[in-house]
Parts: sequence; structure tokens; C-alpha cells
Amino acid sequence: MRRLSGYLGLAELEPESKSPPAPLVAAPAPAAAAGAPDFSLVSDPAGGYAAAVGAGSKKAQASAGKVFGLGILAGTHIGFGAYLAVAIGAACPGLHASNPGLQKMVFGAFGLPFGLFMISMSGAELYTGNAALVPMAWLEGKATAAQVVRNLGASWAGNLLGSILLAALVTAGGTLGEAAAAQKIAFGKTHEPLLVVLVRAVLCNWAMREEESRASLQRSALEVGEQRAAAREAQEAASQAVRKAREQTRRVAEEHQRQLRVAEEYQQQLAATHAQLEESLAAVRRAEDGAAALEAALVDERQRASHLLNETEAVPARTASRLPP
Repeated sequence: MRRLSGYLGLAELEPESKSPPAPLVAAPAPAAAAGAPDFSLVSDPAGGYAAAVGAGSKKAQASAGKVFGLGILAGTHIGFGAYLAVAIGAACPGLHASNPGLQKMVFGAFGLPFGLFMISMSGAELYTGNAALVPMAWLEGKATAAQVVRNLGASWAGNLLGSILLAALVTAGGTLGEAAAAQKIAFGKTHEPLLVVLVRAVLCNWAMREEESRASLQRSALEVGEQRAAAREAQEAASQAVRKAREQTRRVAEEHQRQLRVAEEYQQQLAATHAQLEESLAAVRRAEDGAAALEAALVDERQRASHLLNETEAVPARTASRLPP
């Protein structure tokens, strides 16, 4: 801010302060709602100034060759605007005699707007706009003095060459005839005192700066349309993501239910197998008990058979002892 005041000759009016100077570019205002796109066609002054500084910084970064080529294009577009103004607005002698103000309005309406529109649409480099935007970037520390001089020199030279080229083509083509109106305008511009020409140039560039300010504050409908399209695409993508998430959740839930059913069936099979094992163990125990009882019965039978055998073997001896000799 002190640098800007120094250029304006007001440095002695600023009190010394130990606090750092506030930046010329104000901080952007917080968004009204998080994530909500801004579809307004006009930015606030701080946003417009920041956009102008950003545009000036971008212009300052461009090479001299690129600025010169785009300057030639801008010179031809402005030349076409002047060509249209002379062909229509200056060719109204009756209107000029009866209503000079209306004739001047017609002259301006059919000239400069066309040239500025073509420059805006093509991205050409016009010196008058660069003379405002690039120094703004320099004052904000976004460009160097060498970049400012390079950009302004290349754009001025390109504009001059482009306008001379178009003037040569129009003259060679004879599309303006004797070009009396153009000659009158050129004669008036070249025979004015230097101070008058300088003041008029300042006023012209001032008016052009007002146009640049309006352009920096006004956001293009194309940009808003792109933002709206991007917002719709983002909304559609979010909707698709939600649908996919719901579908995935449904599939996970179904898989979980299926696994639960499989687990229940497996648990039931385990219970049935356990019951079968219990029954088999009970049958084995019963079989073991029956075998033990059968073995005990066999032991008894063997003992009984052995006793009977002993009894049978002892019968002859007893019988012989009882017979008489």
C-alpha cells in the first residue's frame, strides 16, 4: 500500500506503523454453504479485483513472442471495429447534420463493441487492457517490472502491426472507397497538440479500464454453465455412488443372511451327528455289558461242565469199590 501511495504522491500522508501493511487483495468471503456451488453472474469487488490481479499475473508470465502474436490479432480485431464504425457510423451525413449526438452513438455502437467482443472471445492481447491488469499484478507482487515492460511493449507493438496490416488490406481492397470519413478522422488525430492527444489517450484507457473492471467482475455465462454442468455431473456421480453403495450393502446383507442360514444348518447337522454319536456310544456300552454278561455265563458254564466231568470220572471208581471181591 505504501508503494501505491508513493506512486500517487501521498506517501507523506501515511503514518508510520510497525504492523505489516494490509494486502490490496482482500481475503475471499467464506462460502455460504460448504460444498454449495456459486452460480452468481457477478463477483463482489474483492473477488473481481483478485480475478483482475490473477489475469494480470497470467499475462505477465506469457512469453514476448506469444504476447506479440496475440497483440497482432487484437490489433486486427480493433481495426475491424474501427472499420465497421467508419463504414456505418461515419457514413451518416444527414444524421450528423440533424442529430450529432445520435450519430456519435451509432458510430460507437457499431465499432468498439465488435472489436472488444472478438478480442474477448479469441483471448487476444490488447494493450489498453494489459496496461491496467499487468501493473496491478506488479503492485501486488505477482509480476516483476521486467515482465510488465515486456508485456506492454510486445502487446503495443503487436497491436500497431495488426492495425497497420488491416488498414493496408482495407486500402488495397478499396472497400471504403475514397475513405473520406477515415481520412477526416485520421487528419483530426494527427493535427492535435501533443498534450490534447495525451489527455485523450488517458481518458480512452480509463474508459477501457472501466470495461476491464466490468469484465473482471462479470463472470461469463459459459463459466456458470460449466459449473452447473460440473455440479450436475458431481450430483449424478454421487447418486450413482449412493446407488452402488446401497446395492453393495444389500448384497453384503444377503450374503450375511446366507452365511447365517448355512451356519444354522451346519449347527443342526452337528447336533444331529452328536445325537447319533451318543446313541452309538450307548449301543456300544450296551454291547459291552452284554458281552460281559455272556462271558460271565460262559465262565459259569465252564465251571459247571468241569464239575460234571469230575463227577463222571469219579463214578467208575466208586462203583468198583462197592462191588464184592
